[in-house]
Amino acid sequence: MKPPWPIFWDAIPEADRDSLSDVLCELLSSGAILGGSGRNQERYQTTRIYQAQIAEYFAPLNLELFEEQDSPVFILRPASGECALLAHFTKDETLLLLALWRMNYDVRMSQITRVVVVSVKEIFGKLRIYFKNIEPPAPTALEGMLAKLRSRRLVSLRNSESGTFDDETQVEILPTLPRVIPFDDLAAWDTRCELAAPAPNEGDATAADTTAADTATDVATDANAETASPSPEFEPEDKPATPARTTPARTTPAIP
Repeated sequence: MKPPWPIFWDAIPEADRDSLSDVLCELLSSGAILGGSGRNQERYQTTRIYQAQIAEYFAPLNLELFEEQDSPVFILRPASGECALLAHFTKDETLLLLALWRMNYDVRMSQITRVVVVSVKEIFGKLRIYFKNIEPPAPTALEGMLAKLRSRRLVSLRNSESGTFDDETQVEILPTLPRVIPFDDLAAWDTRCELAAPAPNEGDATAADTTAADTATDVATDANAETASPSPEFEPEDKPATPARTTPARTTPAIP
């Protein structure tokens, strides 16, 4: 039997209640509502109609509902770093997030574009440049990490013409990614990268050396991924995910 509808939402019509419940589940599981087509667009429209009510609902958790201005996207994010619902990433995954943030930043600083797409080959190259003292992950490990970021609605993936994951696999960096790991400027990004990577005199660090430690980042929730208005190749997948609950963290990735 379903629990009774909350008294403070009595004014919401019966016809809209299931849709609103679906939006809340999606925000709790993925941290984002992405427009586009089908069910995703229905969620986006419901969120726009009840934006004020949804924002008030999450306020006690210190989460704010942020609307992207250039894309049909709503993002649920920590208001000031103290939040009970945060995603959890390994150190290797955090290094990948840092690399993708910088790649997205560089592209957007050099050209006007709605969509930032990079190849797996480019990602490997940038990881070697940004983190010289850490061996890049193996292709299978990178595939797994990107799949996890996709499940959290931070990237979208399209395999190469061969239909497999390889150097030519395309990775779309979604507008949710820079929102969940925000940096004020490149100096702040550089500082975080220095904390993430070992100093040269610490010896040769490998990807295996860095996976042992976990680090929490302020992704307001834990699951699914895509962009507000992706190209047809990057059509969002509509799969529910299990929300995770972790300890509170700061507003930028906390790397031990």
